Amino acid sequence: MKESLNDYQFSALHFVSEKTDLTVDLVKNHVWIGGSETTKDGKKFMSNIPVEEVWTMPNRYYVNGYVTTTKPIILAGTTIRNVKLFLKNGKVIRIEPKQQVLLDTLQTDEGARMLGEVALVSANSSIAKMGITFQSTLLDENAACHIALGQAYIDNLLDGYLKKEEELTELGMNKSAIHEDIMIGDSSMSVYGILEKGEILIMENGDWTI
Repeated sequence: MKESLNDYQFSALHFVSEKTDLTVDLVKNHVWIGGSETTKDGKKFMSNIPVEEVWTMPNRYYVNGYVTTTKPIILAGTTIRNVKLFLKNGKVIRIEPKQQVLLDTLQTDEGARMLGEVALVSANSSIAKMGITFQSTLLDENAACHIALGQAYIDNLLDGYLKKEEELTELGMNKSAIHEDIMIGDSSMSVYGILEKGEILIMENGDWTI
């Protein structure tokens, strides 16, 4: 799947469901990662087991719309459910209903209100089929499409390690002391990949179409 997504090099993704309508631009020369990863010296490793997601780097400056959480967010021992986040020009500008612990997290630094990751996961993944909310991000992120507030992964940018900090910022890579995954996918979600000449349906009703 990651090979197909990398071949398309979509300029943006459009997430649409009963609870979400969000457009996420992707950085130029983004790289989709899934399954095993490779270190700079060529060694393969698994950053998480299981891995049922494929993820890449959003452009921190161009994210617009709203999302509603479909899995709990666990912050500082607090469980947050069914919260809606509104984003404009890359930043979270409003949360409904108000959740103080989440608002405090967004104040961590400038990048905490912006996206560092966008990930696609089938609503029929093996983790999702279990029907269990583990309340553990490393498991729950493999059951639903998600976004992440905060730090981006440099592996998601072609030759990212060779670029200077100011160049990475200009390209749209987010920097932050936090990285908080927020699950937004469910069986009603469709995801469209935006190209220069039209769009392609990537997921429908929570499952892959490509």
